[in-house]
Amino acid sequence: MKSSNNTNLLIEHQCPQCGGPVTLEETDRLFLCNYCRVRLYITAKNYFRYFLSPAKEYTEDTIFVPYWRFRGACFSLKALTITEKVMDTNFLATRQDFLPYSLGFRAQTQRLRFADRNIKAGIINHNIPFNEVIQQVETVKRFTDNLIVRDIVKNKIPLNEAIQQVETVKHVTDKLICNDVVFHNVFIGETTSIIYAPLYIKNNAIYDAVLDRPLAQHTLQRAETFQSLDTERNWGVNFVSALCPDCGWDLTGERDSVALLCKNCDTAWEESGGKMSKLDFGVILCKERDVIYIPFWKMKINFEGISLKTYADLIKIANLPRVITDKLREKELFLWAPAFNARPNLFLRLAEQLSVLQPEEGFEKTIPKSEMYPVTLKANDVMETVKIIIADIGVPKKNIFPVIPEIKMKLTESLLIYLPFKEKGDELIHEQMGLSILRNALRR
Repeated sequence: MKSSNNTNLLIEHQCPQCGGPVTLEETDRLFLCNYCRVRLYITAKNYFRYFLSPAKEYTEDTIFVPYWRFRGACFSLKALTITEKVMDTNFLATRQDFLPYSLGFRAQTQRLRFADRNIKAGIINHNIPFNEVIQQVETVKRFTDNLIVRDIVKNKIPLNEAIQQVETVKHVTDKLICNDVVFHNVFIGETTSIIYAPLYIKNNAIYDAVLDRPLAQHTLQRAETFQSLDTERNWGVNFVSALCPDCGWDLTGERDSVALLCKNCDTAWEESGGKMSKLDFGVILCKERDVIYIPFWKMKINFEGISLKTYADLIKIANLPRVITDKLREKELFLWAPAFNARPNLFLRLAEQLSVLQPEEGFEKTIPKSEMYPVTLKANDVMETVKIIIADIGVPKKNIFPVIPEIKMKLTESLLIYLPFKEKGDELIHEQMGLSILRNALRR
């Protein structure tokens, strides 16, 4: 079973069926009530949204301000290299510079609750797109890492002063030009959500309703900010039955699974449009013991801006030591990628190896009794990394990198494939393909 990740935010809720109290992690999707034992799948439109609770109930009107929350992998193409990192951050999602640019550790130290679209309080629209704000995170991080964190370590400035500098330095970094040429950025998240922080207005001051302290003077210009409210609120959290639509059996998976399995009728399912939809899947079975089946997406993609349709095209781009035959010119190309969250370097290595290998082993639509590692990334999420995979495979980089941003892609076919890995000491091995994964690289 999945162990709890101590960087996960915690959400307080009630069971939709019996009303019993539950505490969820932000990555939880499969929910089992400890009281009535109902099994439900948690879903939301576009993004999950949460409220930070005020320190107390205020007689003044409360206004909720949006912050982007992101935790996941970041890939960047720059200076003819691919850089990878893990990010865990939150940033203001609206353009008011008098508000704190980050929530700091407040989201980690307090339990959240799902945002209620029916609440009477005002909710400010998030008007900075996620891709734009995440670029600002990168800029601020580079700047503050060099000029502020270094001084904290040397005890040159107190921590509270450093935090204030981090929140104000954004105005400087917005005007900086990064020396590195970034051809393309990709972010693939374990979680991307919106957290609303509460404010209230009292005595011509704007107050942080969590810390119960003033943030800024309430001017006429700033008052206009609070008129840009989300009046439609066409979002919310929903709970979908986690019973197999075909046979009524319990669907199985881990808490963070985005694909659920029915071991009764050998089917796989994912939530789509508020209901469970059948997934096309296959398992390459192995008769050996001590096997764990690990999921990957096999994707057929139509490309514009680069000639990449057959395996022969991939051989040319990657400069593989293969003789291109008529058979290879006719062989359809499928790109592969892990269907689970992993450290960026492992994710990219496995995607490259499998895409170059183009496995053709036969598979069965049978769910084995051995352990099945959970699917935590949907095919559309993984699609975001395809340009990085191409850049990683392609040579020479000086020719490949500049064209990457212009490539257009359309996913036309996806198949969830489980590959068998044999447990050997500290590693999981697929001997036929020469693949290896350190056991501690998988979050179990």
